[in-house]
Amino acid sequence: MVNSKGNAVKEGVVYDVQKDTWQVMPQGMLGGWNGPAAATINDDGHDDHDDDDDVMYVVDERKGVLNKYVDENDCWEMVMESVVLREAEQVCAGRGRVCVVCANGRRIVVVDVVATPPRIWVVEPPPMLEVVAVHILPRMCRTD
Repeated sequence: MVNSKGNAVKEGVVYDVQKDTWQVMPQGMLGGWNGPAAATINDDGHDDHDDDDDVMYVVDERKGVLNKYVDENDCWEMVMESVVLREAEQVCAGRGRVCVVCANGRRIVVVDVVATPPRIWVVEPPPMLEVVAVHILPRMCRTD
């Protein structure tokens, strides 16, 4: 899938790693993919938490809406709507947070998607600088 700004005509395919095959993207997934997206993958080998289990998020940069994809229903579910999510450019997700670079890199919006209701806060870059990219790093574990 090529992620384009706005509601352009879209085509998409999904790669299944386990089957080593390409499949046509489900219509619900394709139809709701209307902005920058990110996915979380629970690959730590532990099944003792459900705050970050294989979830795909997309931000509608015109409406300021964060959605998550529900595979079982082939639909997008609204997580939250906020004006600070407008002009979204990049998204990354992990550890129960979704970080969104907005407004030409002038702000990072952080959404705690585990909290009910989701919490949101804005991080401003230092003066005269703009955010180029954002990445959520794993926690470093100290072995004794």
